[in-house]
Amino acid sequence: MVQISYVSNFVSQINNKNMKTKTHLFKYLAFAIGAAVFFTSCSDDEETIPDIPPSEGTELTLNGGVGGSAAQNIVFVDLSAAKQDSAKRESWDLGFYCGNDFRVILNSSKGAITALNTQETDINAVTPAKVDVNELALGLNYETYEFIGSFDLIDDTTGNLNNTAIDAISTGENPVYIVNTVGGATVDPANVWKVKISQSTNGYSVQYAKLDATNVQTIEIQKDSEYNFKHFSFTGGIVNVEPPKTEWDFSWGYTIYFTMLGTDPVPYNNSDFIKLNTLNGVQGAMVKETDIAYASFSEANISSISFSGNQNVIGANWRTVPSPTPGVEAGTKKDRYYVIKDVAGNIYKLKFNSFTAEDAGKRGYPELEYQLVKRG
Repeated sequence: MVQISYVSNFVSQINNKNMKTKTHLFKYLAFAIGAAVFFTSCSDDEETIPDIPPSEGTELTLNGGVGGSAAQNIVFVDLSAAKQDSAKRESWDLGFYCGNDFRVILNSSKGAITALNTQETDINAVTPAKVDVNELALGLNYETYEFIGSFDLIDDTTGNLNNTAIDAISTGENPVYIVNTVGGATVDPANVWKVKISQSTNGYSVQYAKLDATNVQTIEIQKDSEYNFKHFSFTGGIVNVEPPKTEWDFSWGYTIYFTMLGTDPVPYNNSDFIKLNTLNGVQGAMVKETDIAYASFSEANISSISFSGNQNVIGANWRTVPSPTPGVEAGTKKDRYYVIKDVAGNIYKLKFNSFTAEDAGKRGYPELEYQLVKRG
């Protein structure tokens, strides 16, 4: 950078020279100043982006919104940024994977939304007379206490994209599916849509209509590598749900999972369920207080942790729901906490403090806290 004192001395020297010499000196001075400005500008352009450290930890009350055990929102939490994002969980029907494969998921946060392959490839050939919508039923018949439907109608509850109700979208001809957007043991044909999905350039081409409609609509959905999925509603088109995949570590909300009916597992709508963002490399583990107390857990303890890439590491195992059963105490489980490693390698310990009236909380607004154990 040109110093002011240097320029002043240089100008003084110019005033003591003859005209010809002055001309050469002025040219030299102009060149020197221009060069200094250029190199100073380049130096500014090459300044590095400041390193923003991850959050040291905080307390959060998740915004599940109204609805109690069926809270209306799904909440996405970013530990390193100490922030949360909420979206209406029933605002979408299908999610289109943005990774290398061409996969489509059902909105599990709606509950028992189901899909069935019609074996037809012409969407106009699929009519109410050609299909039995009752085959989309999934749930418990409370009159007979018989469970109707099967896991084949929903996506894998562990998040395995190789096991979805809608098969992988191929480059060739793909079948038409019927989708029941309001799940249950009985099916209202008014809630059933037909959809045919094909590959397109960097995305998906989607034909869809109500089961009894003849006016088929088409929409193009482009993949975006910033996200895990792009989300779509039969009634609202493309909708924003998840934040960019690097900006959340886990989600909290209502989902379909499973429970035991006698000795058999059956699909089951579950509240307060937490899923890790394992598609973007987030991992987690549960730790018992009897093994290492939450307050004592430090970087030295990390080597004893076996991190898992299972999205349901936390699931609903962090709380006990209110129950009429004598001796069952509702509230967060104080005998455990969780350790989470995000995609940047930051490692946090996290525990839940309340979630229902029985533990001084409010259903739909769980309270948690977490601390940074090791920076990535």
